[in-house]
Amino acid sequence: MAEVKKIKKSQNYLQLSGVLLETNLKLEEGVKGQAWSNKDGKMKDLTCDVIKKKDFKNPSLLLECSPKDEDGNIIGTYQIGVDFNGIGFGIGEKQFDRETDKIVDNDNFKGVMTVLNNYVTRKDAKDGEEPTRVFIKSGFLSPNEYANKEGEFKSYLPTITTYNVTSSGVPENDICEGSISGIIRAIKEEMFNDEETGRLKIEFYFFDGKGETYPVELTVEKDLADDFKDLYETGTSCKVYYDILTRQIGAKTVESSNGGFGRREKHTVSGYTVNEYSVFKGEEPFEEENEYFIDKADMKKAMQSREITIEQKIKDAKDKADKPKTTKSGGLGNKASKLSETKVEEDDDDLMPF
Repeated sequence: MAEVKKIKKSQNYLQLSGVLLETNLKLEEGVKGQAWSNKDGKMKDLTCDVIKKKDFKNPSLLLECSPKDEDGNIIGTYQIGVDFNGIGFGIGEKQFDRETDKIVDNDNFKGVMTVLNNYVTRKDAKDGEEPTRVFIKSGFLSPNEYANKEGEFKSYLPTITTYNVTSSGVPENDICEGSISGIIRAIKEEMFNDEETGRLKIEFYFFDGKGETYPVELTVEKDLADDFKDLYETGTSCKVYYDILTRQIGAKTVESSNGGFGRREKHTVSGYTVNEYSVFKGEEPFEEENEYFIDKADMKKAMQSREITIEQKIKDAKDKADKPKTTKSGGLGNKASKLSETKVEEDDDDLMPF
């Protein structure tokens, strides 16, 4: 059996600062739930107040960031969504200390309550009231994937996640950038209407603390495209720095109706916005002695493990959909690792090395 090497967790770090536009949070009191006790090795009942999302599909917070260039000119204005870590299942006021089996305060809950009670959003600001400027010091990209009951696996652009947000020490100039290490799986020319735009689309994979790998699409603007291809190729492990931008999809000017009131045409657009992670800098490719270097053979194993995980998520989703609603499944997850039993075929495919 091939030896399975756990690849080191990627460097994955970003910062955001700007105006708080709106929140997507609500407080529910007296929620009954369960938490795992290491002491007894079982789930324990727990009742406490919980902060949840109002709309599960939308991010927890929406920030407006207007970064400036070295001359002080605004580069662009972007509305960027941010999720609190764990908010999908709610953040409880109390939690079990898994070692002592005692109920303790949850510091994350206190931080989010500060946002709810003390921060002013632009959406809710009253006349003459300034919305709160906020700073996310240590955000990161986290996977946004799931399998539905129809057996379809959905993988979207990673979401921006944080453990906390503060209104103290907010930089004077807005920030929306990050850095990430991993490995390049593909470098492609961006196409629009069957023509090359001059930009690059990079299929990049990063790793979490469990050794699981996930994709993120990076973009490279025209002025850096040649330099990027000169420095990197498929199969290169490296660290890159990116700007967090937003791009309008399906933009369409809505015609204003005749008559009525007003002195100009309205410019409301339809469609939606998506994040873009636009590379503006990159370090030299990692050599083998670098702790974040990823060998192609190890990456192939990681990709095979990912396929097994995806298949298991699809199976779990189908099984859950087929079970009566009164049926409860035991525990969390039932995936057994098959990686050590998987043979990795060696080849010379330079276009897709893993």
